[in-house]
Amino acid sequence: MYLHLTDVSYEDAYETNDNESITITGSAGKKKLFLRSPDNPYAILMNSWMAYMGYACSDAQDEISLRLNGKGICRIGSVEVVYIPMDSYAEDVESRNRGGCKDPLITMNTIEGDLEDGDGRLVVLPIIYTRGWSLKIDGEEAELFKANRCLTGFYASKGKHHFVLTYTPVNFRFAIIITIISCLAFIAVCVRNYMRRRADSQVIQS
Repeated sequence: MYLHLTDVSYEDAYETNDNESITITGSAGKKKLFLRSPDNPYAILMNSWMAYMGYACSDAQDEISLRLNGKGICRIGSVEVVYIPMDSYAEDVESRNRGGCKDPLITMNTIEGDLEDGDGRLVVLPIIYTRGWSLKIDGEEAELFKANRCLTGFYASKGKHHFVLTYTPVNFRFAIIITIISCLAFIAVCVRNYMRRRADSQVIQS
């Protein structure tokens, strides 16, 4: 069972206070949702939350309370209980994994593999999302995006596909440009010195 909060916003009464949160209390214990806390590494700025409230049978009842920690105005668009049956959990996991990538080829800066059946699904890779990754599906450029808050994901259409992810450090292109400019400048200086020595030698001979 989850408690789903949507369109959550907060207006701080004091600009210096950055520890505002919502405490959700139920039979499964307490959950804390950080609204704004830049100094806390576990705080993620979000406006929609799914708080896990434990597991119980479908006809169970529970009393849940929400408490705002901090002074200010908190607005919550909607609050609803989401119940996810677990009777077919194993079958659902197997169905979602069907058609995925098996035995991908991983090298120093590339990941390459085949999808048995994209089926219009979201493919999530256990790779931290960061700049520098590029994706090609069947030889064509495709878009990467952040999935599950920090991982790398992409969409695959129905059918079999071959994908290649390539990583190029963000500063690599900049370093190449600087290197080329430096080499050109060095060559220019060498040519200038050569031409100057040649001109001086011609003056001496004459």
